[in-house]
Amino acid sequence: VHGWLDDGSVWDRQVEALERACRCAVITLPGFGGPRDARSDRRWGYNFDELAILLAQTVQHLQDGFDDKATLIAHDWGCTVAFTAQAAFPGLFSAIIALDMGPPLFDSPRLEHVPTVFFFGVLYQYALLLAFLASRLLPFVGRRAGDWVTRALARRLQGKDARPGAIDRVTADMNYPYLYFHLNFMRELAGKGTRRLLFHSDPEAAPSCPCLLFVGRRKPFQLHSTRFERSLRKAKTGHVVPIDAGHWLMCSDSGAAVVSSRIQVFLKRYSIL
Repeated sequence: VHGWLDDGSVWDRQVEALERACRCAVITLPGFGGPRDARSDRRWGYNFDELAILLAQTVQHLQDGFDDKATLIAHDWGCTVAFTAQAAFPGLFSAIIALDMGPPLFDSPRLEHVPTVFFFGVLYQYALLLAFLASRLLPFVGRRAGDWVTRALARRLQGKDARPGAIDRVTADMNYPYLYFHLNFMRELAGKGTRRLLFHSDPEAAPSCPCLLFVGRRKPFQLHSTRFERSLRKAKTGHVVPIDAGHWLMCSDSGAAVVSSRIQVFLKRYSIL
């Protein structure tokens, strides 16, 4: 399951490495299929709980006729969807492999990191959120402006990790996770959080199945919670693997081969592969 600005093709290198040994299903989230994705006609996108249910339904369909469970491999916002789905439907999944993000749990930054977190972690999120709102609320100009802002930030954030032609298919439709992330955060502050109430899950705890977390080292700041990482390291079936790569470690020249290799080691360890 991919994350922001990507689609299923972001996993091409992992599919190539794994497809001879197991069945691979690559999922593209609604609204992420390129310019004017046919499924983006749902004006305000999907909340993470809804995406988790859609993911579980897709997995159930793919498992029809098979007696094995699915291993979730996810990146970026896809990790939020994957952890939410596993917490809600634990019987469907044998393991989770998370790339550079964890459950929706965040730490207060250290004082020396506040400027970096503010400029790279807050401003870009609100820019994408405003681009999404503009594309929905302002006729004609809002759509064009939202797409332009989204593509400009995609170029800036992906940098050398950008895949040929990937930025051209990016639209403001892909920014709806930022809307629901902030809406859910405000609901949590008001004591009306949807995720914990609906699925009774503790994002700080390690998942109930084996879990492998890849962490890209070459970033201005970490995108996962250090509390979650600590709980994962303490868990008997938890594993954390730092990699000398950026956020898009699974498709970068410096990280793709290492990610594919370590995934295979993890799957063999738990007799999944």
